[in-house]
Amino acid sequence: MAQETERFVYTEQEQYTSVNFTNIDTEDFEGSFGGNDVQVGFDQQNHPIIEKQAIVWTVKSGETRQFPMPLADHLAYHLAMKMLMRDEPNVSHQRNDGKVKELMAKILGAKVEKKPEVKEAMEEEFAGLEELKTKKSKT
Repeated sequence: MAQETERFVYTEQEQYTSVNFTNIDTEDFEGSFGGNDVQVGFDQQNHPIIEKQAIVWTVKSGETRQFPMPLADHLAYHLAMKMLMRDEPNVSHQRNDGKVKELMAKILGAKVEKKPEVKEAMEEEFAGLEELKTKKSKT
């Protein structure tokens, strides 16, 4: 029987609530969120060249940054998996794995009081990504 994963659903208020995210790893972490495959041209054999268009964040080792809750949760999962895969290549990839949950709890800090500019900044950033995807897909 396949192990069931947890499903995360966020209210609108939670989507715009910031959470402290700390890179507890000894290496810098680069995480991405969103994005689509976009054809950007053809190679010499006339095969399509596909690029992933996504927003990427870099968090230095030991650095703490604030992210909206869904994004912080997503990045925390991937940082936890990066750390576990380095030490234990056959670790479970499930969010409800005890080791994953333990690391995510260390990565994610306290919720930060909701600030109106967080919502506007997120909407601006994701609107920019949508605009980029639209431009790339027309070329």
